[in-house]
Amino acid sequence: MALATYADLQGAIASWMDRTDLTAVIPDFISLFETTANAELPLRTRYNLATTTLSTVVGTATVTLPTDFLEAKSLVNQTDPKHVLEPFTATALYTQYPSGQIAQPRGFIYVGSSLELAPIPDAAYALKLYYYQKAMPLSVERTTNWLLANFPNLYLFGSLVAAEAYLGTDPRLKLWGELYENLLAKLSAATERGQYGGAALAVKSDVVA
Repeated sequence: MALATYADLQGAIASWMDRTDLTAVIPDFISLFETTANAELPLRTRYNLATTTLSTVVGTATVTLPTDFLEAKSLVNQTDPKHVLEPFTATALYTQYPSGQIAQPRGFIYVGSSLELAPIPDAAYALKLYYYQKAMPLSVERTTNWLLANFPNLYLFGSLVAAEAYLGTDPRLKLWGELYENLLAKLSAATERGQYGGAALAVKSDVVA
């Protein structure tokens, strides 16, 4: 069975469970897996690395993040000469920029669904955001997403494992769990490639020559 759409996934879950009476609750299993995936799984791969442009407003410190935002990889001011804004903690940002000055932004922190910039923008800047996307919830309207398109088996077995509380002591849960853990290992490998581009990893030394 193909696993290309939300309907395909629901059908596959019912088939693997060999149950025809769970139509109403199968979407709950999928939703539970999605919540776990976005909160806990290493969803930082080349498959969900995206870009968007955030536009600043003069005198306004915040810019709104995209709805599918999971984590920033890089934020680059496109005004020549281009420069990368640095991520800070709130304490570090306002220790570095304590005066509330208005100038070209140099750093940012996360505040809810926004980025707060410092210094406060003195002009309209185009900030190119490289970021990892969340797995947006599947629905009748949103029939697929990047995670289902690239890791359909993970979606299937993750949803089956999420059904454990409903199914109780089903003996198949052990097998589904093992398949799920195996797929997680493969996702972790893809995550490493997403972060380092397949390059060999180097050990960073703290020793200053």
